Amino acid sequence: VPGSQAHIFKLEVVFNDTVNPPGTLGLNGQFYDPTHYGPSPVFGFLEIDVDNDINTGGELGGAATLRYLANVGRFGALPRGPTADRAARSADDYDGDFYLGRQFERSGEDFALVFCGCWAVTIVSQDGNNDSIFDPGETWVVRGRFFQRAAGYQQASAVFGGSAPGLYDPMVNLQFRHDVTTNRTTVTLVYALDMLGAAILTGQPQQPVDHVIDSPPCWPPCPGSNHSSVFEALVDVVNGANGLNGGPLSGPVFVLTDGWRNKNPGAYLDPTQWRVTALFGTAYSQPQPGALYVWTDVGFDQTTGDLNGDGLANRADRTLLQAQIENGPVPIVDFGPNFSVYDLNSDGVIDQQDLALIPLSCPADWNGDGVLNSLDFFQFLTDFFAGHADFDGQDGTSSLDLFEFLQAYFTGCP
Repeated sequence: VPGSQAHIFKLEVVFNDTVNPPGTLGLNGQFYDPTHYGPSPVFGFLEIDVDNDINTGGELGGAATLRYLANVGRFGALPRGPTADRAARSADDYDGDFYLGRQFERSGEDFALVFCGCWAVTIVSQDGNNDSIFDPGETWVVRGRFFQRAAGYQQASAVFGGSAPGLYDPMVNLQFRHDVTTNRTTVTLVYALDMLGAAILTGQPQQPVDHVIDSPPCWPPCPGSNHSSVFEALVDVVNGANGLNGGPLSGPVFVLTDGWRNKNPGAYLDPTQWRVTALFGTAYSQPQPGALYVWTDVGFDQTTGDLNGDGLANRADRTLLQAQIENGPVPIVDFGPNFSVYDLNSDGVIDQQDLALIPLSCPADWNGDGVLNSLDFFQFLTDFFAGHADFDGQDGTSSLDLFEFLQAYFTGCP
């Protein structure tokens, strides 16, 4: 049905190769056992902005440093649009202050598909050899708190029955299905948009919106189990913004929540209008001090080499990178925990190899506007006399750069 008329939504995330459900990472009293269900556990977060408002929602504290805006810079890119100014450029931006510096906490995330290794996964069903190891060609259904409302709303919330008071993180089922032909793993969530959808999924009478989720937590849903939905979670947020969940809000939770004041929760249930970002990876084989995840993939609205957030990797971005290496290669101190958005190839050094990853279809189009004209000539001269016109990429500005630019300029663009 059209998204605006739906009561249930299906979210599919497709990974190349075989990835298996995550084991635990020694959190919340659990063992460190990331490969419990197979050798390629998936960890990470797919964040969902349901109201397309970057000023509502997000994470706080250390949790925020594990999300998209705090780590997209590790991939040599910034998100396109207004969140570019909030994305961390390096680990120096992890300043622990919500109000100062890069506000990567303010991601706009309202919900997320979460693979954190925070709790044990329950296997609901498995095919194949039933050895509890996810093998190529198998299909499993697993259960856990995989679908969560942003924890930044916790102190504005009146819900209970989740993993902690104020956290809307119901128990849900996920399907992991590996296709041998395509060598891809599809992870599927089916969840209720509203309370009618919850009734349809459980085969039980429709329940009213309340403050309880997962009571009691059983599967299949047993008589008396409490339904949950996106709508119910949003009603609670709106009530919190309106001061109905225990009084007026203050501090960071006010900043993340206040934009929901007087909004209609039912207006944000069309999944085709949601905005998503993703940060996925795996885990270390052995515990590492201060490190939980090994990030491998980021998505979806960024371009490698885009250092100003305009969606393009062009001359303007080369200029920014050239300024970083004007005096030679720059090693990144404490590389791994630390990073730099300018390190496009992730080798721990900002240098000419990174510059080479920002290709120019027409090098003489110096201002990168797609048109070769006198403006490019005068801009190059300005940059040349300022010492920022390394046209040939040979570490510094010299007369050779001027001669090579003039040759390219009069040759013209293809």
